[in-house]
Amino acid sequence: MPLNFDGYTLPYVGLTGESFEVSSRRAREVTSVKRPRVMPPSYGLLPTLMILSSLTLSALLALTSYLFTAHTLSKPSDAAYSALLTGGMTFLASWFCGGIVGDTADALYLCYCIDKESDSQHRNEVFEVFEGPRPAGEV
Repeated sequence: MPLNFDGYTLPYVGLTGESFEVSSRRAREVTSVKRPRVMPPSYGLLPTLMILSSLTLSALLALTSYLFTAHTLSKPSDAAYSALLTGGMTFLASWFCGGIVGDTADALYLCYCIDKESDSQHRNEVFEVFEGPRPAGEV
């Protein structure tokens, strides 16, 4: 039987400690249940914005490094290497941090789905994020 590997399998393994085969099926089951008021996280625009912000930050720092090396340090032959190193390392570090943010959001959504399936609620804030604030009379 083929495994149904998706983006929630590895967080499910980490959260529950179950085997990979069991987690690949359970993560798909837990996250594919249709719920009337729940909006699953949509990551259509978010990865693009995170990559663009990483590229913008790294380009600005690479330009700053190039100008600093070429003019202040008077080493124009080393300026391109300095800019490449600075821009590349900045991009990798910011891309890594953006990946952590995305993985945290996936784990939070998976925790919400697991709680919803088991009819328990560990944190009200998590349910408010995915379902919206509850009316005053509803508990």
